[in-house]
Amino acid sequence: NCRETVTGNITSATTWRNGPEECDYYVPASESATSRRNLMVTAQLNVEPGTVLVFGEDVRVSVTDGGSIVAVGSAEQPITLTGAQATHGYWHGLCFGDNRESRLDYVRVQWAGAAWTGGHSLCNGAVAGMAGDGHEPVHITNSLLYGARTSGLSAHGLRLGEFRNNVLANNQEYGARVSSANVSRLGDGDYSGASLGEPNGLQ
Repeated sequence: NCRETVTGNITSATTWRNGPEECDYYVPASESATSRRNLMVTAQLNVEPGTVLVFGEDVRVSVTDGGSIVAVGSAEQPITLTGAQATHGYWHGLCFGDNRESRLDYVRVQWAGAAWTGGHSLCNGAVAGMAGDGHEPVHITNSLLYGARTSGLSAHGLRLGEFRNNVLANNQEYGARVSSANVSRLGDGDYSGASLGEPNGLQ
């Protein structure tokens, strides 16, 4: 029951807007039982405060080839990216590679982090990155990474920018897995899930 169903890729500057509906945009699963839906973002995607995005099973959002996501919500109007079912790893989440600078602020990423298999991708986390060059920073602040089948944050192939005041909870593996290059980027926040009483599977 979402206002708009998204079937194409983001290939030109686009803004997804908040409306009166409980769900604003739905990204459906692949119609093929043998393949996964890979929504390609190769331009700047802006997401307004309060916007609710719902993803079908096994959908992955790949921000690549110069694409970026600027999703800036507020404490009163957070942006929600969630699976159509409240199941660990129902969709894959956000995968960054060869991306332009991106920002998630007051964003809830829920029920993502399915384990991606095949190829050389390192995108096994609700928010993750692919191996390669050309990545610009991804800033994540005041956000919730919740209910991943893998880890909430997997910053091995990701160039992490600001990372502070986030809550990582109820992820079946780690709250955050980061490369040595990204450790210094980690700021204050709840990496254990203690603030919600919903710990991650691996501390």
